[in-house]
Amino acid sequence: MTNDDEDKLEKTIRVIRQYIEDFPRAADNLLGIANWWFEDDQFRPSIKLVEKALAHLINEGSIVDKKSVGGEVIYVKAPTPADGPREL
Repeated sequence: MTNDDEDKLEKTIRVIRQYIEDFPRAADNLLGIANWWFEDDQFRPSIKLVEKALAHLINEGSIVDKKSVGGEVIYVKAPTPADGPREL
């Protein structure tokens, strides 16, 4: 991975992390995150980059992936004990 690629990944991670801080009840699939969570930012990462950023955020415990009732993978902010249960 080049320095430019690493910089883009870090920026993607930062934007997603900020989004879940601003909207802690946000829940979306991969395409929704790529299309809507970056709409106010000049930076538009590829789907592949968003996928890598989400994997990083899942590994660090900031985001969890859940299957919706319809079987689609949805990404949400990782719950804290104060949040209580959350349904999709």
